[in-house]
Amino acid sequence: MVDRLSPGEIDNYHKYRKKKMKHLYICKECAHGFDRETPVSKCIFCGGAVKELQRDDIPSSKPLMRYTCPSCEKIFITEHADKCPKCGSRFLHFYQVRNISTREVLSMRKNQLKEKLKLLAKAKAKKK
Repeated sequence: MVDRLSPGEIDNYHKYRKKKMKHLYICKECAHGFDRETPVSKCIFCGGAVKELQRDDIPSSKPLMRYTCPSCEKIFITEHADKCPKCGSRFLHFYQVRNISTREVLSMRKNQLKEKLKLLAKAKAKKK
């Protein structure tokens, strides 16, 4: 399963859940997890016994940066980078991933796949 939300949108969703959904439960029988605004005593999926969890176990995203190397045009996302992993250049442009839209992320992945396909095609051509 793949998240279709950007990291900023996921944070907003978790903030909404923390504020509105005050009760987090896990079913002891079917192992489904769910949250509710009001307390419940049975699982909403199977009717079994539930255990209430604390709200502090919701994961938060790490601040990631999108780096672009102007020398080799390599684009990569990481927490911190001092130099380009491809060419070693120390001059990098960057901004927070929270400001990247889902369309930009998909575009980056598309470009990365194109690069890998080109490398595979070159490797096949050398083998022949």
